[in-house]
Amino acid sequence: MALALFDLDHTLVSADTPTLWFNYLIDRGLAEARVIEPKIQRFTADYRAGTLDYEAYMRFELENLADFDMPTLRALREDFRAERIRPQISQKARDLLQKLRHDLPMIPNHDPQSGCPRSGRRMSCGHPHPVRDVAVG
Repeated sequence: MALALFDLDHTLVSADTPTLWFNYLIDRGLAEARVIEPKIQRFTADYRAGTLDYEAYMRFELENLADFDMPTLRALREDFRAERIRPQISQKARDLLQKLRHDLPMIPNHDPQSGCPRSGRRMSCGHPHPVRDVAVG
């Protein structure tokens, strides 16, 4: 069986999904830009310098969701996918997935809360088979 692996950001999705996610939360009044943006800038700088504290980053991402119940989180995730992720899937990515025509594992490059690991399952790329999450570790 052939295997194709893709990072989500700037490959299948032509954007940075954490940025899309935080902008989505800010646009809905679910997070405050004045609080989040300086933290994002710091984490981005740390990432680029190779010094990112992944545990601190994950705490930051997940703390923004702690006040929501699961039905609300699921609804936010689905809306986020439809509004912010799907429009970022290029025709080139859709064509590539159609050409490959086999199960593609998706290994996300960051966190589960933004919907990114599961977004591949329902990206509406016209792919005939489900994309499966793959645990790495």
